[in-house]
Amino acid sequence: MIDIPDGGLAPVTRFVLCGMRAQAYGTVGDASATWRHVRLAERAYDAIDLSEIPACVRPFADGHAAHADRDVGNALFALSSKGSGKARREARERLNAAIRSFGHGRTRAVVRSQVRLALLLDAEGEQEQARAVARKAFTAGCRLRSARVAADLAKLRRLLAA
Repeated sequence: MIDIPDGGLAPVTRFVLCGMRAQAYGTVGDASATWRHVRLAERAYDAIDLSEIPACVRPFADGHAAHADRDVGNALFALSSKGSGKARREARERLNAAIRSFGHGRTRAVVRSQVRLALLLDAEGEQEQARAVARKAFTAGCRLRSARVAADLAKLRRLLAA
């Protein structure tokens, strides 16, 4: 991948790009690149000034801290599927933080984080807790009209059937 230049990009843009790259590297199992881009995303997130975000984007900044936790959690969730226990533990913490931080108007983001958290808990052998989180995700998610949420919820069928 082409490196993201240090200058010239707004911190919010840098945050999004580094978060997406962290998830891509996690998906292919490149642990060092995943962790590097997680750190870069966190550094960019810390530099974001909400007053500099365009007005049309501000409604989506609700639960602002949750975005960093969700994006890092997603990247580490992807990496954990390749066998990284450290990534699994951190993903669990970050997804829990995102779920707590997103506002009530962010049901889709919460449900998608709950799905990943339920799958992590299941992989760790915590089936009761995994099923409890999966039920919450399914209850809220079945009311949403989203192909991504529907695909995520389909991943919980085996867990909910047990």
